[in-house]
Amino acid sequence: MTGKTKSARQGQSPQLAPERMDARQRRTREAILRAAQVLFAEHHPEDVSMDDLIRTADVSKQSFYNHFADKHALAREILRVGRTEMEVLVEQANHGEEDPAMRVANGLCVYAAQALSEPAHAKLLVRVGMEDLGIESAINAHIVEDMREGLRQHRLNVLTLEAGTAFTIGVGSALVTRLLEGHSREMAVMLSQQLVTLTLRAFGLDSIEAERIASEAAERIIRPAAAQ
Repeated sequence: MTGKTKSARQGQSPQLAPERMDARQRRTREAILRAAQVLFAEHHPEDVSMDDLIRTADVSKQSFYNHFADKHALAREILRVGRTEMEVLVEQANHGEEDPAMRVANGLCVYAAQALSEPAHAKLLVRVGMEDLGIESAINAHIVEDMREGLRQHRLNVLTLEAGTAFTIGVGSALVTRLLEGHSREMAVMLSQQLVTLTLRAFGLDSIEAERIASEAAERIIRPAAAQ
């Protein structure tokens, strides 16, 4: 980072809080977020320059810094919004489900279904999704709670909450990435079943039960999306 850049940032005003913005400021923020969604879906945030973001959003550099400290803060916000939307879908799929193993399977299958029905959104989450794997992060709260409950019930055999959370997010990203390559309906369902089965077996379930849970979740969640 150059001294010039450091000096420029030292003179910036604090970022605006969304709830305190006027209509013009909200439009500016939305333009920045839309630009980031387009660019981050095609390129890793590290490969997107500030000039790219500002040009695509059609805003000034000062306007950008009024809303975000840097592109990494912007990427975190994109991740927060995207994962929050996905977690709503996961919670709907898990409504009333108390088995941590089935909850994990349902969550992975929801992400797989998103890759089939909303590929642009899924691609964006894959690009920025590995930026935050911590168990203290609010966006990972549901995964962490499933890991914690699985340990409490002796249902999931994971060494630590951190390992279980990072492993689950990694499998989800890998599954979405493969499905984004383009597969037939049957292949998408089969691939999802296989990866979910492997995940559950890694968490200590026997092969028969892991396959049963993975098959049930995939048929219920992924096949309808693959049929669209």
